[in-house]
Amino acid sequence: MKRQVAFSLVLATLSFIATKAIESFGVDQYYRFQATHFQKESGYFDLQHPSSIQFLPTGLLPFSEISSLDSMHLMAMQGTGGNSLVLLNTDSTSFSLVSPLTSDVTLSSFVQVDSLLYLFDEKMDVFVSSFPYDSSSTHKISNIRPNWTSTSACFHKTTHRIYFNPEVENPTSNRLRSVYTFNVNKNRFTSAPLFSFDVDEIERFATENGIRIHANRITELKDTVHGLTIIPNAIAVHPKTNEVYILSGTDRSLIVFDQFGVVKNYSELDASLFPNPTGLTFAQNGDLLISNEDLIKNSIVRISWNKLWQSKGGKGLVFGR
Repeated sequence: MKRQVAFSLVLATLSFIATKAIESFGVDQYYRFQATHFQKESGYFDLQHPSSIQFLPTGLLPFSEISSLDSMHLMAMQGTGGNSLVLLNTDSTSFSLVSPLTSDVTLSSFVQVDSLLYLFDEKMDVFVSSFPYDSSSTHKISNIRPNWTSTSACFHKTTHRIYFNPEVENPTSNRLRSVYTFNVNKNRFTSAPLFSFDVDEIERFATENGIRIHANRITELKDTVHGLTIIPNAIAVHPKTNEVYILSGTDRSLIVFDQFGVVKNYSELDASLFPNPTGLTFAQNGDLLISNEDLIKNSIVRISWNKLWQSKGGKGLVFGR
């Protein structure tokens, strides 16, 4: 008990110091400094050759959001709606359900921040839950809502912000996509987007870098044309590169941005390995985990992070180009 109290005091002290450092430096300046001075690790993912495919236990729906807690455990949200989360032991595939919200609240997104869970309902009210993550240990911290709703979220530890993919309205006519944030230190949403991008920009990047696009999209005139739709359904920040990964399950697209929204890479996921990718997260060692819906068996596909000591040639999603 004494150790637990001491550990909690250390976390609280570090959080207080970080908050004061941000306030004295200026929020925007602090963010730019942290994003610019991050010590990147060069590496790549070979998306064609997963290191493992783990099938979910019978009875679980595909995971729409996943968060890596440690080397053995994942926290996940099943599908859309509901108010419970799944705590999955990836070694034994045993699982338990936790219900941090009352039955009258519908969960939209969740994020782990240290030992806490930040929960966002369908109206974008904000709740915080502590262990054991039941309704008695959960309280609302904000009902000042943004003018958008979330399809997925992730925590950026370096700047203490939560990143969101907002729901895309009219994706056939609206080609603009944005990433918004919630400031954990101030417990409030940031009104301006962290960055925005146009779907046409992703297509240009693919063309300029010789990356083939196999997807088709529907135009405003209901015509089917060659190109991308990009409806983001998952977001995560790579712990080794500080780059933002956005997944669009609609066209099995994985797009990588730097912290300022510059496109760094793009790849299509193999339909035989990823028939319907639904969520993504990163392990602490940099491995990429993608949850996947399959008619036969839902799964989590793990792709190893391959650290580079020199430039890499050949296939794979390569960074530091």
